[in-house]
Amino acid sequence: MAEEKPCVLVVDDDFQILSLLVDAFEEAGFDVATATNAIDAHTVLEGSGHVGLVVTDIKMPGRVDGLVFGQVVADQHPGIPIIVISGASEPDDRELPAGATFVSKPFELSALLAEARLLMDKAAEGGGRSR
Repeated sequence: MAEEKPCVLVVDDDFQILSLLVDAFEEAGFDVATATNAIDAHTVLEGSGHVGLVVTDIKMPGRVDGLVFGQVVADQHPGIPIIVISGASEPDDRELPAGATFVSKPFELSALLAEARLLMDKAAEGGGRSR
């Protein structure tokens, strides 16, 4: 039986960034699920049994932004690492979800992929989230 590829859930309302991230993660050997808002992302997360990483933008349409969604992931799925991305140099005055990693846009895809692999490897070893 073939081993299931790790799945990354990418959440961003900017179609160009979403497409760029999907292409990069797929080329790196990951399965990718997508959503353009936090509500849809939560539905995808709950419906999938193999999400190994969440990459979410902060600013998205709707009442729930990426920081709130990230906190839901941290609370309900503490073994799933989270990367929060944003065009801001830092998140607003609210804090990142516990253990989440922040990456400012623009970013180097190779650096983002390396961080994703590091976080997923650590989670697979039972180390949970870093930072």
